Amino acid sequence: MKINFFYASALTALLSWVNQAHADITTSTDGAGSSGGGLMLRDSLNPWWVQNTTQVHYCISFPEQGFSVNRDTINNAIHEGLSYWRAELAKVREISFMDLEAPNRRILVATQKFTEVPCSDTVDLVFQMGYLSDNQRETFDDPSAVIASTVRTSYDRENLKGRGYIYFAPAADLSRARGLAGSTDFWSAGDAIYLRYTMIHELGHLFGLSHNSGSGIMGETVIEELLANGTEFAPMMAAIVQTQGWPSVVMPTSGIDFGVCVETYPHLDSVAALGKKVFGIPDYNEGKSCRRINYQDDTLQVFASKDPQALSLTGEAKMELTNQHEGNQLISFWLPPDHRNFFKLKSQSHHPRRRFSVAYEVITEVKGEFEVFSTGQKTPIAFELGPNMHWPPRISAVVDGELISDVFNGK
Repeated sequence: MKINFFYASALTALLSWVNQAHADITTSTDGAGSSGGGLMLRDSLNPWWVQNTTQVHYCISFPEQGFSVNRDTINNAIHEGLSYWRAELAKVREISFMDLEAPNRRILVATQKFTEVPCSDTVDLVFQMGYLSDNQRETFDDPSAVIASTVRTSYDRENLKGRGYIYFAPAADLSRARGLAGSTDFWSAGDAIYLRYTMIHELGHLFGLSHNSGSGIMGETVIEELLANGTEFAPMMAAIVQTQGWPSVVMPTSGIDFGVCVETYPHLDSVAALGKKVFGIPDYNEGKSCRRINYQDDTLQVFASKDPQALSLTGEAKMELTNQHEGNQLISFWLPPDHRNFFKLKSQSHHPRRRFSVAYEVITEVKGEFEVFSTGQKTPIAFELGPNMHWPPRISAVVDGELISDVFNGK
């Protein structure tokens, strides 16, 4: 059996716990110079603004034919996204920069006041709804494949200040891409839930967060996954967000809810059997199997049905914390040599260190025993939570004495 090293610590903890118990009988597609996950070095990964910039002027630009969501709804999504990141980035574990003149100095992110102004050549950020200029289209290999994208067009190295736009594709193009009827509007569906979620993702790039390999808010394919799941799930997603809030990026230890429907086929019988045995998810044979994973107040619950509007609770597990540790770098910052001395380096050597870690993610490891209500079956499970984790998490379990590292994928 192949186990991803990323989950090794959680799996080791689970095995240790099980052994002891048995002893007792137990994209964005980014333009050149973008801050959002580009591979360029130097300031390409920098947040667009740090604390020396106190005011950001933005505008909302519409094509002549209009956009499927009005200005008020877009502004609400913008300010909801900004509030989200201010709260999230206040949680991160900050690092002292000993290379700086004052050892207690911090590079602060998401501290600016955002003000809407008329569009002009000097505006800091344009929310570009439903259109690209000819020059902008050349930024992308295939503009028709882009759902939304954050593009930094310039960076002032003296003032550490970026400028650019966030593009949202026309709803009609997205509908055609999925073969949907023209009346199906991805951006306005479910109280604009997909617009709001996508807005948070793209604003994350402004503040220096790159894509990660998980399926959380900054997952590399998270927007594509939302589009693939379809607008028919918008009401369920909107209800989840209203009651539980957005999935946390920095330390998601509670209040997380995720729903999805997947196609089931006979050749996936082994995966379905695991889901049924561990979580009590019924086998619907060919067709759709819908599930909802909720983690609230240290309790993991699984709901399932063939109908996304008629989910029922199959079982739950009370999870306990086993460990917390620093994970990967969350935000990176490169200090240009020609900046205006906002942050003074102690070292003036020939090769001074100029790339700093603004913050690290925090990884939380939990374990528990999931009980299926219909059968009384109890299975030891464990998973990790953090910015680079998948949500729903890759849940490991011990089934018939064998360690399964990812129950939902049968691995």
